[in-house]
Amino acid sequence: IDVADRSVQYYISLGVVEHFVDGPQPILTEAFRVLSDAGYAFISVPHLNRFRTVHFNEHVSKARSEPEGMTFHQYYYSRYHFEHILDGCGFQVVGCYPHACIAFLTREIPILSMICRASIAKKSCQMAILLLERIVPGFRLAFGHMLLYVCRKKGSVA
Repeated sequence: IDVADRSVQYYISLGVVEHFVDGPQPILTEAFRVLSDAGYAFISVPHLNRFRTVHFNEHVSKARSEPEGMTFHQYYYSRYHFEHILDGCGFQVVGCYPHACIAFLTREIPILSMICRASIAKKSCQMAILLLERIVPGFRLAFGHMLLYVCRKKGSVA
């Protein structure tokens, strides 16, 4: 990034760092460099929630080799794995917020996908998911499509 060291008060990366085949560390190291000592980084990555974990484990156990013609798209991260990566790049996580449950449920759960595609049910389906996010403990962590991390440099003062 063509900016001076510690010159940025807020660093925002929403759905970017997971798309680098070599991993997020080089991008996060650069974010750390440009972030001021009192600044905040907001970094959102795809969440490897419980349901994705089961799906991916089943898929990987059946795969014998990489599918022909497939290319890398992105990584998915469990909360603790990405916190470990952030820690290794010098960041302290001050908050982690699962979000985008509608995106996960309507894209990756076939029956909900069919229901929510129907124009007559789309709004009702979305409203029901939003309500569940608010009233069911752990719903966002179980069904969140993304995790948003709010970070500071280790040792920085609030």
